[in-house]
Amino acid sequence: EGEFFDHPRPMKRLAEKRRILARRFSKTRKGGNNREIARIKLARLDEKIVNIRTDFGWKLCNLLIKKYDTIYVEDLTIKKMQRNHYLARAIADVSWNGFLQKLSYKAESAGGKIVKVNPEYTSQKCSKCGKMAEKTFATRIYRCPYCGLEINRDVNAARNILTKGKIGQELSESMLVGD
Repeated sequence: EGEFFDHPRPMKRLAEKRRILARRFSKTRKGGNNREIARIKLARLDEKIVNIRTDFGWKLCNLLIKKYDTIYVEDLTIKKMQRNHYLARAIADVSWNGFLQKLSYKAESAGGKIVKVNPEYTSQKCSKCGKMAEKTFATRIYRCPYCGLEINRDVNAARNILTKGKIGQELSESMLVGD
């Protein structure tokens, strides 16, 4: 539907404060009272970051589960994606894997379901005409040279995921009926 949700990205927002506290902690003497105080301050900040991330994840899961019975997601190998040092921090900050686990749990408890879709070419394929047009990660607007579709890259990918998921679901249901 083209709806976007801005993640608070707590690690990015609090990175400078965390860096200062970590430096203070590293400069203290082992076994000293100041070290314990610095350790507690750093631990509290880390806990705050985790709490912000977790809170946002649960709230978004609740919103999505109330709105949709079936949710289609890309079956990404997040661990491999985090090997890319350009993406690793951003992926960890928004906690993709944790979010997918929360979403699966909420869907199961609410009677909905999560359908994982093969991510192959979801952002390269035009959601209107179905033809391929190579794009880089930097390209934010998807422009189809064949049909002239001009749309946000993420919305185009979401439409392709939805289409792939529905087709895959229909195929699997027809296979069950045919047996």
